[in-house]
Amino acid sequence: MRIFKFGGASVKDANGVKNVIRVLEKVGYKNTLIVVSAMGKTTNALEVVIDKYLNDKTKLANELFEVKTYHQTIISDLFETEQHPVYQAVGLLFEELQQFFTSNKSPRLQFCL
Repeated sequence: MRIFKFGGASVKDANGVKNVIRVLEKVGYKNTLIVVSAMGKTTNALEVVIDKYLNDKTKLANELFEVKTYHQTIISDLFETEQHPVYQAVGLLFEELQQFFTSNKSPRLQFCL
């Protein structure tokens, strides 16, 4: 089994995602595990979101909007129609995240992965 990991700059935009496909088409993907981590500077952006959640909720919505917009831009560059299921799937993930920030009663929650 082969394992390929793509993340950061290698998948920072739609062209990077398309390149992943080209790589897999070239080298094959049978018996291959593909790991895709945060795109571009998403990890840093999510750290800012958490910081605003914990320390300055007045800026939380804007920071979360920035992360969502970044991902929506990549999606719109990859899929021609907004009817594609990926739009709804990603939208639901961001709604779930927003719901967490709205309903969580423990703002000093220790984030553990």
